[in-house]
Amino acid sequence: MALKVGSSTSSVVVTDTAPILNTENATTGDTITAASATEVPLQARNFSSLTLLVAGAISPNPMALDNVGRGAYNGGFFVNGNREQTNNYTLDGADINEAIDNYIGYSPNVDALGEVRIITGNSTAEYGNANGGQVVMVTKSGTNQFHGNAFFFGENQNLNATSWNAKLTGAPRPPFNRAMFGGTFGGPVLHDKLFSLWTTREPVSITPQWKAVRWSQRRTG
Repeated sequence: MALKVGSSTSSVVVTDTAPILNTENATTGDTITAASATEVPLQARNFSSLTLLVAGAISPNPMALDNVGRGAYNGGFFVNGNREQTNNYTLDGADINEAIDNYIGYSPNVDALGEVRIITGNSTAEYGNANGGQVVMVTKSGTNQFHGNAFFFGENQNLNATSWNAKLTGAPRPPFNRAMFGGTFGGPVLHDKLFSLWTTREPVSITPQWKAVRWSQRRTG
């Protein structure tokens, strides 16, 4: 009787089911993908609106989310009882906090974001500066293929809902016209070595203002 060497076999089992319980750390929060960030209707296309999608987050001033211009307060969020000044924002590992009050110092184009990680509690030692929420953003990267997108968003008072107070008093909708356009474009600079991504977003608001003009007799004395 002779023993023969048998053939070796191996098997690889791949599953896409996320574990129910994270046993590595006690960090709480959520991750928003690029597809979700661009498909969810956002007020003024402000990335800060994404922070309100996680549990425990509220906005102390929702109207501030309309501000997306440079040097404007872009609207923060309170998370789990922490004030908005205790939040920390990073983009590709760089600090983008406003230096005085720790507000949002730079508002990136939502279409340029590859992922937004919002940590609401028990952040690990790699995150510092504040004890509130950690908003960790990563921009999309270029590939060996040219790709991009273009967008246009228009808002008009005739498409907006009437506020409760205006409906009660019968007041007309306040005039409001805003257009926002932009896009992204990425591709290779050196094949397999160097890539680039360009992005732009330009908000344009047209709001009529009424000014009192004196009678011609009063202007001439």
